[in-house]
Amino acid sequence: MIFLIYICFVLIRYWRLLNVYTKVPLIVGVFLESMVWPSILLMGNVLSCKGNKVLKSWSKKTWEVSRENKIMTKLIRSCKPLVLCYGYQFVIDKASLFVFYRGVMRGTVRSLLATIK
Repeated sequence: MIFLIYICFVLIRYWRLLNVYTKVPLIVGVFLESMVWPSILLMGNVLSCKGNKVLKSWSKKTWEVSRENKIMTKLIRSCKPLVLCYGYQFVIDKASLFVFYRGVMRGTVRSLLATIK
């Protein structure tokens, strides 16, 4: 995300000073980065939802032997679905993509405002 903010900052701030051979790779980088990271978030969301679904199905199943029931309840408690996050940042939920793009836009605008004298 920081790389994307930096590229947007350079493109906006130095648009007139950059030649075409520098602008094109930067613009391609913006589009690639703005597509790759949200797709990673979406794949993580799918994996997380499927993991929750599997754990819920295990908790509803009745096992034949009582020992298996005890083992499976301990296993279900110990298993956690896959969550891609860094602290509380980029936790996957329905609003993750909007938060990502809002952060990019906010960071770009703040960096531009910081350079104005």
